[in-house]
Amino acid sequence: MEVNRQLDRFVRAPHSKYATAYQRRGIATAVYEWALAQGFCLISGARQSPGANALWQSLANRHRLEYVDIRNKRIHCLGAQVDRQTEEGLQTRMLLLGDGWDVDTWTSTVMRSCL
Repeated sequence: MEVNRQLDRFVRAPHSKYATAYQRRGIATAVYEWALAQGFCLISGARQSPGANALWQSLANRHRLEYVDIRNKRIHCLGAQVDRQTEEGLQTRMLLLGDGWDVDTWTSTVMRSCL
């Protein structure tokens, strides 16, 4: 991921690919849910397949989803909702907050780590 290495202990950018025979069986959901339960915050890639986007939207029913902008190895919080143009921007990512995190704590921790 294109962010400051100080953020590695808080944020993960998961990418998983499963053989066709194993897709749509809940494996990715289980893996992502495990990471979120451990307190990891997950950040999406620059582009997602329709299936990956559906997974993230499903996870957002149980975990806080925020949008962030990544530029110059820094993360800037955009909020829980953004307009369509911002959402489609190459620098815009989705962020799922892991267990134990809220927006204020995450933002203050990330801001301290980026200095």
